[in-house]
Amino acid sequence: RFGLGQGVIPAETYPRAVAAESVSTATMGTTIIVSAAMADDLAYTITRTLNDNADRLRKLHESLADYDPSRGWLHLGVPLHPGAERYYREKGWLHVSVPARGDRP
Repeated sequence: RFGLGQGVIPAETYPRAVAAESVSTATMGTTIIVSAAMADDLAYTITRTLNDNADRLRKLHESLADYDPSRGWLHLGVPLHPGAERYYREKGWLHVSVPARGDRP
């Protein structure tokens, strides 16, 4: 429910943290939450900019190393914004129906 899964943060992932052991945690895909009222064109531009620069994003933090833009719309746990949906459809990555804006998972 809500797109959450189970995962583990490996020991020493965060050098400044006190946890010297692996830690069990909830996980979710890379998700940016925006208002349903956000303009579709703005949501599209944000989605395009982030995904078209995925190589740069992967270098920002180890947790983004496996980010795959073609799967960025999967397992969100919240409705996909229509502007983001347009981007994923244009790229040919999204071929199924998704919950409408305002629908709940």
